[in-house]
Amino acid sequence: EPRITGVNLEVDLYPDDIRFDIKGSYQLINKNSCVLDTLQVSIIPWVELDELSFSVPVEIVDSASEHGFYVYKLSNSIAPGDSITMHFDYTLADKGFHHWGHSTDIVSNGSFINMKYMPAFGYNDAGELRDKKERKKAGLPEKNYESPEISDSSYYANTYISANADRIRYEAVISTNKDQIAISCGKLVDEWVE
Repeated sequence: EPRITGVNLEVDLYPDDIRFDIKGSYQLINKNSCVLDTLQVSIIPWVELDELSFSVPVEIVDSASEHGFYVYKLSNSIAPGDSITMHFDYTLADKGFHHWGHSTDIVSNGSFINMKYMPAFGYNDAGELRDKKERKKAGLPEKNYESPEISDSSYYANTYISANADRIRYEAVISTNKDQIAISCGKLVDEWVE
């Protein structure tokens, strides 16, 4: 999968409505030794996705939108060292309870949006059934979920925050209610009230 090297975000928080809008882009680079011709993209399934596009022509070849998972075939492969841009625009509006559970991340007395709300690449086994009985009931084979070997450099190349990025160039413009303070990574460049 590609690595994220740059992130640009416009985030509008509406805590009283239990809602946020995110519009942004990722700068992606192929840091692998082989070409990439397919991208697996996941995003939390209960967002209203207005845009998910790339700076190169792609075709959706598979999707499980109810699980927020999409597979894109690139019309031209990304060679090692080449980069592309992904654009996204979506809204999360928590409208009561759903089968994924109720979130308390966006509330009127303090909101917290982390990486789980951002698009990610590749397969993430965190969503797999781990209980042996549940796996058997679902017709899935047994699976060992032990920690990877300490010598597994591919696993430890990622951080607990993200498996898709190294250090990145990051820019965010965040808006919220007057009675709240937006906090993000990086250096505060400007703030204003409208």
